[in-house]
Amino acid sequence: MKKLINDYMSLTYRKIDADFLAKLPANIKSDIESYNNRMLGKPFPSGEKVIVTYCTYCPYCKKATMGGFPDEREPTFCMFCGETDTYIKVTRSLSKAKDLLILSNNTIIDVNLKRILHEQIIIIIATSMEIFLRDIYATLLNIRYIKSNLSLYERFYRDSKNDFATFGKAKKELQNELNINFNTFLSDDEIDNLNILSLKRNVIVHNAGIIDNPYISQSGQKDLAIGRQLPIIESEINLYIDAIEKLSNGLFDILKKEHEDELIKKFEIILVK
Repeated sequence: MKKLINDYMSLTYRKIDADFLAKLPANIKSDIESYNNRMLGKPFPSGEKVIVTYCTYCPYCKKATMGGFPDEREPTFCMFCGETDTYIKVTRSLSKAKDLLILSNNTIIDVNLKRILHEQIIIIIATSMEIFLRDIYATLLNIRYIKSNLSLYERFYRDSKNDFATFGKAKKELQNELNINFNTFLSDDEIDNLNILSLKRNVIVHNAGIIDNPYISQSGQKDLAIGRQLPIIESEINLYIDAIEKLSNGLFDILKKEHEDELIKKFEIILVK
């Protein structure tokens, strides 16, 4: 998956660099630039020196501060609440799924074990997609409608569980509540594929991977027989992963921009007395 805006993935940590400084309003730019200049080269107790600085603003708990690190790491979780950034969650899950797919092609893997691996891949990628979409939903609501010193992320996330049980429901919720159209990022075929992925995950988890009537009626796959094993092939898994990557990139691009705007507003409140 590509890295997005300014080649960074973390929402919580925004590197203080020329690109970021150029976006800052004059009333806070000098303060943040001055902090950056003071911190760079400053030694830690370990003897290491600060070589990169960040403005941090967690999209979950909305805590904000500034800090530095002795290397070009990209921090992945909030130091206050411990929540891992949403894009990093989904990319790591997809990376694990790709590794399992490679493992499933090993010649020493028998048919039964290959089936188990394919089922687990479906569960991993479908669940990561559901979590990502709920994260996007709850975080954007938290940014757009809640004051910067307050957070209702956990409530938005918790209350949305049933609305994100299937891909179709999640798609409708993001369209209705946030005016986000998935067709901006995906073709109709890709949207259909992700709907099938969501339904297959539910069959694997709730019906031992055996085709049932709800799956046939919701998927439209009338040629399948109730009571047979759910078909899973490698080529479809690759299609699912590609579609999730495209959707994740597009949605995260939206979230990244809105979060950065909110971060700048937050530091205006903190720095301008």
